[in-house]
Amino acid sequence: MDGAQFDTLAKALSGAGSRRHAVGVAVATLAGIVAPNDLELAKSKKHTQDTGKASAEGKGKKKKPCPPCKKRKKGKCKKRLPDGSPCTGGTCQGGSCVPTPECTTAASCPAPLETQLCAQPTCVSGTCGVGPKAANTPCRAAGDCGESAVCDGASLDCPVREPKPAGTPCLSDNNVCTEDVCNATGTCTHPGMPNGFACGTNQVCCAGTCRNLLTDERACGSCGRLCPDGWNCCGGTCCPPGSECCAGTCRSVQTDEENCGACGRRCGAGQTCCSGVCVQTDEENCGACGRRCGAGQTCCSGVCRDRQTDKNNCGTCGNVCSIHAPNLVDCCAGTCRSTSIDEDHCGRCFNSCRFFQFCNGGDCAP
Repeated sequence: MDGAQFDTLAKALSGAGSRRHAVGVAVATLAGIVAPNDLELAKSKKHTQDTGKASAEGKGKKKKPCPPCKKRKKGKCKKRLPDGSPCTGGTCQGGSCVPTPECTTAASCPAPLETQLCAQPTCVSGTCGVGPKAANTPCRAAGDCGESAVCDGASLDCPVREPKPAGTPCLSDNNVCTEDVCNATGTCTHPGMPNGFACGTNQVCCAGTCRNLLTDERACGSCGRLCPDGWNCCGGTCCPPGSECCAGTCRSVQTDEENCGACGRRCGAGQTCCSGVCVQTDEENCGACGRRCGAGQTCCSGVCRDRQTDKNNCGTCGNVCSIHAPNLVDCCAGTCRSTSIDEDHCGRCFNSCRFFQFCNGGDCAP
């Protein structure tokens, strides 16, 4: 066997997968009839056996994960991850996972509760917290009836304000009939001014309310004087329904000739006011609405007169028969007669003297 054949035999044996196959390969090689495919097949079988062996070893033993910030090197967890590499809850520093701090300054921490007026955020060792503000830090401004307040440096809550002295003026309620003063407990109160306290022109305070005593039906003339329902207050007097307040005086606009139907509406000469309407004064409305004169009477100056017999309205209204004094006079059939000397009306109307008689002193004589 020469050197080349020996090398061929050694290579073939190294690629054989089993003893039986190795023997066959050796025999065939020595015989000089080894086929190239057989050599390749031997190599393939050996590769498959090696791979399966490695796979079986891998399945039988699982590797544990490395700790944070470590990785495997040559199968062992010894190599550190670079500083600053992320890890659960922080970053890698010197091969260890260092938690990320919650804060770096107090300004990055959340604000305290709104009710904790003396609290401020803090940042200690990377952790946010709450602490008290410095003593004498203002926490409540002065109010109407309360003094200002400052923090005590220990509590998170602002102290209660001290009340201002009782009687201190406070915010007005815009009512001229009330005072605006603080009480002893620090509350702004509004007690009423005394009744009768002037609060404006013709106005006074009544039970804490400004009233006009001339026109207010709830205080007509004085505090507490109520007018009946339907009545109005005029000049401090309660006026009944149907009347009006004319120039500060109650007027019946149904009958008042100076204010007929409305204040200031005056009836003309010879007229009267009936149910708020100016009507002519006549026998149908003589001196009063609906007052009728009797038969034969005439309305003279609001009085029914008989002009046939009335010596003060003889013949016409206002014709007085006394112009013939000192003689006796009378109104006879609407004409003034001197009954002292008139033979046709001697002593009385229509008393005629006989022929050749004269009327002397109201008596017929020859």
